[in-house]
Amino acid sequence: MDDILWFNIITCPECKSIEEWASYSKRLCWERKAESNDEIDGSFNSYVKKASIYPEFSQVVAVSFKTKGHDVVLDCKEWEKSLLEKVNEVFKKNKSRLGWFNIYNFAIPFLWKRMVINCLQPAEWLCISRLKPRDMEDYIVDVMNIWKQTSFTCSLDLLSISLLSENPGVDGYGEYVVSAMAQGNINWCIHYCYQGMRYAERCFNAIMYHDQYEEEEEVKEEVKEEVKEEENPSPVVEEKTLEEKKKEAEDIAMAKMEQEAKEVAEENIELPF
Repeated sequence: MDDILWFNIITCPECKSIEEWASYSKRLCWERKAESNDEIDGSFNSYVKKASIYPEFSQVVAVSFKTKGHDVVLDCKEWEKSLLEKVNEVFKKNKSRLGWFNIYNFAIPFLWKRMVINCLQPAEWLCISRLKPRDMEDYIVDVMNIWKQTSFTCSLDLLSISLLSENPGVDGYGEYVVSAMAQGNINWCIHYCYQGMRYAERCFNAIMYHDQYEEEEEVKEEVKEEVKEEENPSPVVEEKTLEEKKKEAEDIAMAKMEQEAKEVAEENIELPF
């Protein structure tokens, strides 16, 4: 299996308290958004729970990376832009496919948009809108889409419970991130970020293990058969003619008669002729 750059992002609403909400410059925009979206309303509570998925209303506070032998978590202690600059450098140097859960519809587009908002030029790996669907597998590994197949998908928590019998507890974290950031508890966000990345990778390995296992077993059986044939080559059987088969049958019958005659002679039994 080729190397994959696994990563995860933790996002947090820009407005973190009810006091800030009163003077939040995008409050009216959120209220208007709620008018055409049944999943949210114009209240601060709804904003805290749902704003983290919208790059126009939230920001990146932590990003975790994992390659072979290396685990790195970058966090936002002061300015989001400084974090995004470091993240962008990682992607610019990357030569592996990018992997995570819902990377295609959320993680990559979110990073791309936040970089543009912060006046940064996103690395080429983040510009997936230019890719054709048939080329997507060469660039990203989306565990959610792999599990979806042509049917329904599920959350990372549910997938982890189903495949690993473990619950990472990474779904619906928005309001908890707000609370942690308001208290200055960036370590909680870092742990959450790493946890989501690690379980996405483990679920991917669990899925791919079964697919590859069958292929490997088939290859092993084919190799065994080839080695067996080389070590014990099958004898070349020539088709016998009708005359040869007839003569063989006569020889067998004659040998049987001679054997019977020999046994009779040894036992001194008188023959009726």
